[in-house]
Amino acid sequence: LLERPRSSRVEPSTMPQMDRRSKDEVASDKVSLRFRDARTEDFFVKSHHDRLVTNTGIAMAIPVVINSGRFALHLMDDPYRGTPEARSTRLLISTTSAGLIATGTLFVAAALFNPLRRRLCYRAMEVLVAAIIALLPPSMFLMDLYYAPKLLGYNPNDIWKETQYWSDTRCVLTQCMIILTSHLVLPIRWVMLIPLEVSCVVSYAGFGQIVGSPDVGTFWQAFFYFTAMVLISVLGRRTIEIHQRESLTQLIRERTVRAETEFKLSRVEAKAKSDLLAEPKRGSADVRSEVERCSRPDTTVTSLAFLDGNNLSGITHIARAERWFIESEELWTKPEEILGSGGFGRVISGYYSHTSVAVKMTVLDATEDQGEVDEDKREAWTVALLNEIRILRHVRHPNVVQFYGASIDEEAGDVRLVLELVKGPCLQTLILGAGMPGRPLRVPDQFKAITDTCRALCYLHSRKPSIVHGDLKGTNIVMECDPCLPSHFRAKLLDFGLARVLTRNPQPMGGTLMWVAPEVLNDRRKVNSSADFFSFGRLAFFVLTGFFPFGRACRADITRALKDNALPPLPWPRANPALIAECRPWVERCSSLTIEERPDMPKIMVFLSRTAARMGAEFVADIGGLPQPFYAEAGEPLESSSAYEVAAEPRPAAWELVEASSDTGAATSEAGNSNLKLHI
Repeated sequence: LLERPRSSRVEPSTMPQMDRRSKDEVASDKVSLRFRDARTEDFFVKSHHDRLVTNTGIAMAIPVVINSGRFALHLMDDPYRGTPEARSTRLLISTTSAGLIATGTLFVAAALFNPLRRRLCYRAMEVLVAAIIALLPPSMFLMDLYYAPKLLGYNPNDIWKETQYWSDTRCVLTQCMIILTSHLVLPIRWVMLIPLEVSCVVSYAGFGQIVGSPDVGTFWQAFFYFTAMVLISVLGRRTIEIHQRESLTQLIRERTVRAETEFKLSRVEAKAKSDLLAEPKRGSADVRSEVERCSRPDTTVTSLAFLDGNNLSGITHIARAERWFIESEELWTKPEEILGSGGFGRVISGYYSHTSVAVKMTVLDATEDQGEVDEDKREAWTVALLNEIRILRHVRHPNVVQFYGASIDEEAGDVRLVLELVKGPCLQTLILGAGMPGRPLRVPDQFKAITDTCRALCYLHSRKPSIVHGDLKGTNIVMECDPCLPSHFRAKLLDFGLARVLTRNPQPMGGTLMWVAPEVLNDRRKVNSSADFFSFGRLAFFVLTGFFPFGRACRADITRALKDNALPPLPWPRANPALIAECRPWVERCSSLTIEERPDMPKIMVFLSRTAARMGAEFVADIGGLPQPFYAEAGEPLESSSAYEVAAEPRPAAWELVEASSDTGAATSEAGNSNLKLHI
């Protein structure tokens, strides 16, 4: 019964966990309800140990007080006659009462004193309580004023001084109280209560028939009702235990899923940490980038969960905890209304809570023939979508598409991202088409597209840890009507499938060849915000001029130029409008091959504010005000375009420009050939 002192509180780490082989063993036996796994059964019993000791102490305190009072009254006013038969009856009743009082006192002491409670073995405690309460029914008959002398062979009327009215009512009610207390108050397994139930029925039948019941005429009727009450109590206790075991099973399964997820993620993290860059030379730029990488925070376990495309149950748990999980009944989709598509995902129209939304799903979910798709592609597509959820669930900015939540079907492996429905053309379509039907493109529209995108990147890069978009281009920016300025556009940044969080060991970067930074193609593990600086500069060039950065170059030429760090000069037009003249200096610096020379987004925002101020009050009014207040010390001032000179460099034949009239159309046709993403 006694063990070494230890805490009986059940720690989460002591909870049994299921591997794949033993998941079926957690099921209970249909009759006894015992778990097939002995560890799980031990845990179930141990989890009720404290409550068993406490409730037993409280339940035993009541009969202790009653019997102590009764014992004291008998000492003060002796109700027995002075005959030898009365003395024998008194000895039997007093001995039984004293034993009950002593036993109850021990349980009360165990409930009140923690050191004694902790020394009680949980399995022995359950057996002890079950044995004691099984002895209570016959003890009640041994202490009864009628059955005690009858058991000794005496006439009850010759024992007591006063005339008594004899009935089974007190014994039956006492046993009913024992049954209800043990089945509803004490957390004992129902199989351990079988001796008590048998003891109650057998005691009542035995004493009533063998010793002789005072209620001769109604004994069998009372015995039938009493037996029915015992059976109903058994059924009730068994039902309660079924629910308790089901709750424990569900809890074990949830913790097992979490443990498996953390194990998988620890392997991913260990692999990422072991795959470090080669040791750089002291004092080089690689040393500085390595120091910067080591100063970043580690990737959290929650974020790592999104890197495993097979762990949809863990992601569902995160979604419910963070309250962005969308039930399938809340989401209506219209597959025939395709809003856009890409290498990994397809966006369709839908409704969520009676609101029009954009629903992004994997290409696999949008196609009918799924049998030919291999598992590697399936997981890659799912991981890309989960990465977008990982980023967007913490992003809130007016120039970034709003994230409503995600619908996840674990069994089907289906993940659907629910986003704000942004109505408007993409930036690339707006620039190449010189506007929209009935709405020609204006210079303030070009400037506002640049500043809105810059605002979005300023926000993303200022997060802790920073977020790199990784796929900045014209098709990932939608121009909607600005709600504050109805006659103006507002840019919204989309598609975070290749975005990366700048932790200590980030995932490799990707991008689109036409816009990607050279260092991403050469070493995709060197993830840094400077990749967005480069892409933003190329995007700004496209918005200002309507020309793609590589002109009519084919994919092979673009790849060769990026790998060899031999980028051709940007094909600026011969005309030199005022806005291009103002923006050309920082656009060229953003496109620099030297990472340190590229200005960050806050500096670019200062340059844009200065540009807007130089363009005049009417221009500032057209764009809705200055992008932000600027200060003299807020960045290195750049020369105006009149003082900016580009060194004349010979261009290869592949980079020669054609006439402006044909360049736009050719660039449009070549864009599809160059907009090829680099994925993990």
